[in-house]
Amino acid sequence: MFCKKHKLSTVENMCGKLKKDCGKIAKKVKKHIIKREGEIDMICKLRCIFNRNRCCNQAEIDKQQLEKLVEQGAILVDVRSPQEFEEGHLEKAILLPEYEIRQNVKQILPDPSQTIVVYCSTGHRGQRARQLLNRLGYQQVYNLCHGLENYN
Repeated sequence: MFCKKHKLSTVENMCGKLKKDCGKIAKKVKKHIIKREGEIDMICKLRCIFNRNRCCNQAEIDKQQLEKLVEQGAILVDVRSPQEFEEGHLEKAILLPEYEIRQNVKQILPDPSQTIVVYCSTGHRGQRARQLLNRLGYQQVYNLCHGLENYN
């Protein structure tokens, strides 16, 4: 697979070239990648590159901020599935899958004033979980920007 416009044959070279134009990356992917079986994987990889460049908002924290908040007593919540949690999770994390937050949050996180950091694999489920927790009355909730893919 290669980009017709840039005449680049490897994923890394193409991604490096397209990375400079983050705002237009989705359009370039659709216009310039030759359709083949691996196209979906390529688009996913390019989206990951694009997402790493997005700015984190105030409710999203990086690795250093996470470590500081955990030292200060923040609760670390993994919102991935139980299977993903078993495959590996951050130390001191508790499991509360995103799809179970409404049913189980009061038992697992009884104090809505506590500081909570949610995370997932890429940051998307964590962001949705953070927003849901905010709607449920939890105000000090942060999401690990880009999730575990950026943490390791």
